[in-house]
Amino acid sequence: SPTIATLALVTVVSLVLFYRVEQRAPEPVLPLHLFRNSVFTTTSSVALLVGFALLGAITFLPLFQQVVRGLGPTESGLQLLPLMGGLIVSSVVCGQLITHLGRYRLFPIAGTAIAGVGLALLSTMGPHTSVFEMGVYMLILGVGLGMVMQVLTLAVQNAVPYSELGVATAGNTLFRSIGGALGTALLGAIFANRLAANLV
Repeated sequence: SPTIATLALVTVVSLVLFYRVEQRAPEPVLPLHLFRNSVFTTTSSVALLVGFALLGAITFLPLFQQVVRGLGPTESGLQLLPLMGGLIVSSVVCGQLITHLGRYRLFPIAGTAIAGVGLALLSTMGPHTSVFEMGVYMLILGVGLGMVMQVLTLAVQNAVPYSELGVATAGNTLFRSIGGALGTALLGAIFANRLAANLV
């Protein structure tokens, strides 16, 4: 539509202007030289995907529970407990393991794979999927995301000088937030499109 085409054009122009301003600013909001750091670039890309998956799941899983399964708002919110529980527990466990092992590289790689499996399983849900099955699928996704989220912050903090610790951490969080916004918008567009096509 003309609205979306205009917004896409505004986005491109804004990114170009942001790049030019950040190049000249004495204290840039997001120093561009950080992108020459491969760890920062990789963790920011993964953070974008993690935000996409987490916010997309948190937004649309309760909607699935209410529209498809006929649950109320409170019940549909409670159905997210396996996702959030898996995320918190795996994040804490990974933190403890990293403290003891002194290594963190394996965790985001394994976590991304586990989260991918969880998302694939969630895509198979239908009206007849049992509560137990959905809980297991959400738990798998939560465990995967928990292994990735905090480790990314740790990795980027270890990869930059102390003077850039704050801006690198904030940049990583920024990309996670952008991923969440994109995930919600894109999945919302797909949902609205499929709903209109299949409503009958």
